[in-house]
Amino acid sequence: MAGITISGSSMDVQSIVSQLMSIEQIPLSKINSKITQTQSKISALGTLKSKLSALQKAAIEMTTPSKIQGSSVTVSSSNEAAVTAKVSGSPSVTDHSVLVSSFSKAQTLESGYYSSGTSSVGVNSNITLERGTWSGTSFAADTALGSVTISTNSKSLTQISDEINAAGIGVTASVVQDTNGFKLSIVSNDPGTSSEIRMKKNSGLSSAFVYDLGAVNSGMTESVAGADTKYSIDGVSYTASGNKATHDGLDYTFNAIATSPVTVSAKLDTTGLKTTVNAFVKAYNDVQSYISAVAPVGPDTVGTLKGEASIRNLLYGLRKTVTSPVGPAGMRQLTMLGIQYQTDGSLALDEASFDKAVAAGQQNVIDMLAGASGGKGVMDLINDKINEINASDGIIGARLDGLRRLSTSQKAQAVKLEDRLPKIETMLFNKYSRLDAAITSMQTTMNGLTSALDSLSSNSSNN
Repeated sequence: MAGITISGSSMDVQSIVSQLMSIEQIPLSKINSKITQTQSKISALGTLKSKLSALQKAAIEMTTPSKIQGSSVTVSSSNEAAVTAKVSGSPSVTDHSVLVSSFSKAQTLESGYYSSGTSSVGVNSNITLERGTWSGTSFAADTALGSVTISTNSKSLTQISDEINAAGIGVTASVVQDTNGFKLSIVSNDPGTSSEIRMKKNSGLSSAFVYDLGAVNSGMTESVAGADTKYSIDGVSYTASGNKATHDGLDYTFNAIATSPVTVSAKLDTTGLKTTVNAFVKAYNDVQSYISAVAPVGPDTVGTLKGEASIRNLLYGLRKTVTSPVGPAGMRQLTMLGIQYQTDGSLALDEASFDKAVAAGQQNVIDMLAGASGGKGVMDLINDKINEINASDGIIGARLDGLRRLSTSQKAQAVKLEDRLPKIETMLFNKYSRLDAAITSMQTTMNGLTSALDSLSSNSSNN
């Protein structure tokens, strides 16, 4: 507030008003202190909410088998020259026995021999070439690839080959020369029985460039039959058009015939999983230590949220969820994985117990963390619990809402008090200024009377 000075006054009005205004400002100081406390609580709850979100993120990394296995499962093969595999989904952590009895092949067709590759072959016909699947004498074309219709009239083998290749329908044509002369060779670009070739005659007298199992005559012959890869996994037989297949979350690549069993092993990478679990433990301890700091218990403790019973209940509920027994027999809860509570309420990972638990039953560990057969694991429950806590109507959300409304009310009170102070100051100044003026006037009157009385007394003595 601006100072008020009175020149020549007999009363120190400025000092009196200043002291009285200090008393008038006490309610404002109190409400401002309450505003600071409320804002500190809002900030503390916001920090707690962020730490809970970090814990939730760490838990979500273990809420589904694919999240655990995608980063924490390693795959090995006892014979990589024949079979390799890699994780593509949520594989069971177990061993698989793989046999490869035959390998896929791409179909190859060949024409008869001609004396030149660049001179007209003298074949009069119009044919349509397409790719698809033969079933006996019936052919199902792959319409996605399309087809190409070629007139062989007055064309050389090279010209016919170039025209087929330009069509881009999934085959490769070439002119092959050997001791017998020149011939047209057409190879499917993909192996397997679903990528075979038909060359159907539309018109013309010659069938020299026809390959059609449903026709009477075919001049093209099959030098390599299209074939699928035949293999078995754990005694179940399968076929694949190429050398790749996916089973039980593993992408297999077949590199060679394997008549002796190849063992493909999917195992938890304990290093990767341990890193994920340690990240969860750290995130939990961040929440626990923060709550202990801002909402302590005991008579000789202080904290921004001390006395907030809902926050202590929050930690109790979280602890109860963390220890939920939801896993299969032998791996019911996190303690069986080596995640133990300490005397101060924090968590710690006993790595020896962790390694032993994983070695004893890798799938059980996954089921306990992420759930089995569509059920929920402990990490799902923790995720749900934090969603509940952080929701707008949850423990933190509801408390934040209440504090924000309180802060708004407190700020409104502070504004009213601040607006009132200048008016009080003016009123006090006017009041004491008038009092000062009255006292000064009275003093002047008294001085005059005293002087008059003194004069009368002096005159009386002289007489």
